Amino acid sequence: MEWDGIEDIKRLLKEKHIVQRERTPIDIILYAVFLYLGGLSLKGVKTRLIGITRSRTAIW
Repeated sequence: MEWDGIEDIKRLLKEKHIVQRERTPIDIILYAVFLYLGGLSLKGVKTRLIGITRSRTAIW
């Protein structure tokens, strides 16, 4: 099996039921995780998700 990057990650998130509710597109979820792992606080991640209205606690 060949590595397909982001598409493989999205597929695994769905298969393992990590993303249970899909109110937020998986691409946005992955972007938020990337920002958080890059050192931003949850509040910082929330402010960078322009157009996506989520509470700070909903992000984690």
